[in-house]
Amino acid sequence: RQPIMTNAALEDPRIINKAWVQQHGLIAFAGYPLLLGEQMVGVIAMFAREPISDSAFEALQFASSEIALGIRRRQAEQALRDSEVRFRTIFEGVAIGISLTSLEGEILQVNPAMLKMLGYSEAEFRALHFSQFTHPDDIEADLSLTQAVIEGRRESFQLEKRFICKDTRIIWRRLTLSAIRDPEGQILCTVALIEDIDDRKQAEEALRTSEAQYRDLVETANCIILRWDTDGYVRFINDYGQRFFGYDSDELLDRNVIGTIVPAV
Repeated sequence: RQPIMTNAALEDPRIINKAWVQQHGLIAFAGYPLLLGEQMVGVIAMFAREPISDSAFEALQFASSEIALGIRRRQAEQALRDSEVRFRTIFEGVAIGISLTSLEGEILQVNPAMLKMLGYSEAEFRALHFSQFTHPDDIEADLSLTQAVIEGRRESFQLEKRFICKDTRIIWRRLTLSAIRDPEGQILCTVALIEDIDDRKQAEEALRTSEAQYRDLVETANCIILRWDTDGYVRFINDYGQRFFGYDSDELLDRNVIGTIVPAV
């Protein structure tokens, strides 16, 4: 890891293959390590049949620094290419929608899943503003939360919102939006991940509808509907039952049916 220079190669114990040196009539050697921080990635070396001057050794030192920087640049470039390949593979292949948006609201990139989800071509989608594919009732919340991310008041947010497809269908999706920053911490753009929650939302709506229908049936039924637990305590009585027995629900709930609406034996 230390630089070496000698003008007496045959006598220098650091030179291992002296037979090769003698065979080629060499008398001088200089070597300089190629260092990237604490890591040695190679050596630049020269043998000569004439003595090596100090200025030549300094030139070798300069060359080693430049070569090490070149290696660093190539490694960084390769790492960047590898990272871009990984990103592109994920971006193109995942089932969830992904879009990159500028701070001004311009769509920078969008993946195939997002386009398929909403039914647009890439050119069509990139010409849109987010308000054109967001349900009107969700625009204010989306805009407010996005602005908070852009202004640095929050790093990310999640929002369940409705999207408007090209064919005007309304679909439910979970939006997760985060900031992408440069090394100095300045926001470059935002990345949005869009997950399908349509089935869950439809199930929730179906359940709400079913419950509303059940409540309507029970409350308007012209018969007594009464529910009590295993210990005999009243848990529910409908309007008809209240009128029939002459009690308000508050007077019956949590009381035992025995001794209230059923005589005690």
